[in-house]
Amino acid sequence: MITLTDARDLLKKAVDTQGPDFVYNPDGAYLCRYEPIPDDEGMRPEDPRSKTGCLVGVALDIAGITAHHGFAGSVSGLAREGLVRMEDEAVWYLGKAQYAQDRGTSWGDALALAEASLERKPEPTKAVWLA
Repeated sequence: MITLTDARDLLKKAVDTQGPDFVYNPDGAYLCRYEPIPDDEGMRPEDPRSKTGCLVGVALDIAGITAHHGFAGSVSGLAREGLVRMEDEAVWYLGKAQYAQDRGTSWGDALALAEASLERKPEPTKAVWLA
């Protein structure tokens, strides 16, 4: 079960893998994936997405979770489909980072936006996404 505390720690570690200035999805105009996109899908070797998964995918990999590989959807979709067990607050937090990154924001800025979102997130619920 990924808690908000876990999500915050994992996201920081994921940013450290490429650095805060790394932009995974330049211009926010391309497909994002939880794992690197292989060359056989037409990915150019110089494209950042051929070298690493998205920020949330890297965070989940660091946690030792791989059930998200091959999934094409949001963080909330991962939880809703039972692929990754997360508290609602962790889904909220990681979703904010994913949204920013997918629109071309650097990983450092995506982390900062996720952190800032904690100040205005809705009241937590008792519901927990179960696998």
